[in-house]
Amino acid sequence: MIASVYLLGLQILVAQGSSHEDCLPYNPQTLKVVEEELMNAWRLTDGHHSMLMFASAQDAQNGLAIAERYSEQCFIGRHASTRPNAKTDARQRYIVNYWKGPSGKQTRISPEACQVYVGSALRAQDNGSAGWMVTDGKDFHIPVDNSADADALITLARQYTAHCTIGGTDPPSPVRRVDYWK
Repeated sequence: MIASVYLLGLQILVAQGSSHEDCLPYNPQTLKVVEEELMNAWRLTDGHHSMLMFASAQDAQNGLAIAERYSEQCFIGRHASTRPNAKTDARQRYIVNYWKGPSGKQTRISPEACQVYVGSALRAQDNGSAGWMVTDGKDFHIPVDNSADADALITLARQYTAHCTIGGTDPPSPVRRVDYWK
């Protein structure tokens, strides 16, 4: 089944119930940041598609730096919500992104905001109508929509030892947190 999802005002079709990864390829050499004066924001684009929106020029430069390291932007949770009362705008906080396809480019992100965790301590916690939480039982907490997303996030996170973010999330704003893993 195909679901229609809106991300940064763009309609994106996503296969629901499939086990394949949800990744969008791009050319890291065509990335650029464009100031959106009317929205008081900065947009990362690959020259053809809007990829991310940032609240500050510094966050946009850091977002560009992480995107330049890879050739695919991937997502967990970019499907139709399994919670019937979930509002489309609030759903953005349940989407986790990650990056694949190393480009070989070395970039600098400053300042870095990273949360170190122990992968073996990660677990999924059912929070009822609020969705699910992936947590280490201490300081690491990432909300996701459902059990399958929680399992996918745990599998991803266990490949690393730190979760890093650029910017923040404040739905219904189009500006949201950008995740990367170290």
